[in-house]
Amino acid sequence: MKKLFVITGRTGAGKSTLCQKLQEYFNYPLLSFASMGKKFANANGYNRIRECHLAMGLNEFKTKISRAYFKYN
Repeated sequence: MKKLFVITGRTGAGKSTLCQKLQEYFNYPLLSFASMGKKFANANGYNRIRECHLAMGLNEFKTKISRAYFKYN
């Protein structure tokens, strides 16, 4: 079973730094969220990923974005 870690947070919170550290430690591939996130938001009727995240709520968003990752990749 593949594992997917989704890191979210505000601008400047250190998401990219954390992802780089996790990538080095676990030797996992690093996925840039921007293009996939935009496709996901648009498919769910939103222009921005943040709008989608806020409208769905965190748990539903995490579940759906995890499934979308495997669909888009």
